[in-house]
Amino acid sequence: MERDPVIAKPRHGGERLRRTMVDSGARYLPVMERDRLIGVISFRDVAKAVLEEQDFENRMLKGYIKNWPE
Repeated sequence: MERDPVIAKPRHGGERLRRTMVDSGARYLPVMERDRLIGVISFRDVAKAVLEEQDFENRMLKGYIKNWPE
């Protein structure tokens, strides 16, 4: 147990979660809303979300480039 653990809020986005986890070395973050625990997020959850977002962006860019008017 830690007196003041590093926590996440429901409104925190993926980039903020990733940065918080990397900076603190935490593999898991409790997600708190006010004084209530509403979940726990893992580094794997964050990494998976980042990869899915990058994959989506890559597909969109490839489609855009492929359909570029000449």
